[in-house]
Amino acid sequence: MSTPEDILARLAMPKRLAALQRSGLMDSEQDEDFDRVTRLARALLGSELCLVSFVDERRQFFKSSLGLPEPVRSARQTPLSHSFCKHVVASEQALVVEDARKDPRVADNLAVSDLNVIAYLGAPIFGPEGDALGALCAIESRPRAWSPGDMAALQDFARLLENVINVRSHARDALRAATSNAVLAREYNHRIKNSFAVSAGLVRAAGRGVDSVDELVRDCSDRFASLGRAQDLVIGEHESTEMEGVVQTVLKPFAYGGNCEVAGPPVTLNPIQIMPLALLLHELATNSVKYGALKDGGRVETTWRGDSQAVTLTWREETRLANGLRREGGVGAKVLEVAARQLEGRIERDYAEGMLTIETTFPAKPTSAPDGATA
Repeated sequence: MSTPEDILARLAMPKRLAALQRSGLMDSEQDEDFDRVTRLARALLGSELCLVSFVDERRQFFKSSLGLPEPVRSARQTPLSHSFCKHVVASEQALVVEDARKDPRVADNLAVSDLNVIAYLGAPIFGPEGDALGALCAIESRPRAWSPGDMAALQDFARLLENVINVRSHARDALRAATSNAVLAREYNHRIKNSFAVSAGLVRAAGRGVDSVDELVRDCSDRFASLGRAQDLVIGEHESTEMEGVVQTVLKPFAYGGNCEVAGPPVTLNPIQIMPLALLLHELATNSVKYGALKDGGRVETTWRGDSQAVTLTWREETRLANGLRREGGVGAKVLEVAARQLEGRIERDYAEGMLTIETTFPAKPTSAPDGATA
């Protein structure tokens, strides 16, 4: 017989709890698909109570119930001290109790004294990944000898509930995949257009300062190679953790004759900050090539300040075409917002008298890794 510690340890297994959370069943609204099965099971077994219970590491939640007394019926939950279903979930097996007062597995369970649970028949309900999430059970307030037919019927009804859960899980996965694909499609389209615009901008800029085709080819080749190294930072392939190294690497392809000023004190980044910071800088630079100062041979200033608590990165450029960063809902603006969020920071924009200023402030020591979203 399992000890209470064994049962709690099984209920608290991270994989199972994660599957239960993904299911969205705990604390969810009443649902006719579940209530219909509860009604049919109760009618077929002729039991006083019938419950669909989902169990986490602290409590059992009643997704559906028939015959529960108040105030438990309205509360729709009990602590594990009042749960027989926890045994079903922990063991991943059916539980048959004819008289709880004489059964050492549940005799000391408070559901016996407080809720008059005497006879119990429970079948596990498994999630899409094979984890026991809850139980379908029938309950009597007097002793009852459950038949093999009772158990077979209850298990069949539990399989029906699993079908409902699985279908809904697949539907959620499909919706998430469709949404993710749409976001990725917009982001890839944005990146492809950016690549063409940036490449054209770099060629135009290089052409202003060279005297021959060969020189132009060499210059552009060097800058495209630098652009590739900057892209490595954006997708997470990096070595340096120094703020200056990251800024210089990302902005090097765009720098012509001192048009990109970089200045700031020594700041060591946490490795998880490098990719979102590079993404933010890369987006600022590519938008400047398309819309702003770097489009027309102007200058940009990238400076930063920081202490042990926070770092503030400031981007300033003189431009008449700030719409590429200011347009609400634009992909470029969204990328900046996502990068700032991954840095656990905030971004502020100011556009006045032809000067665009963007400040991004983020903690010097982040509390968590970025979520990996790109748009």
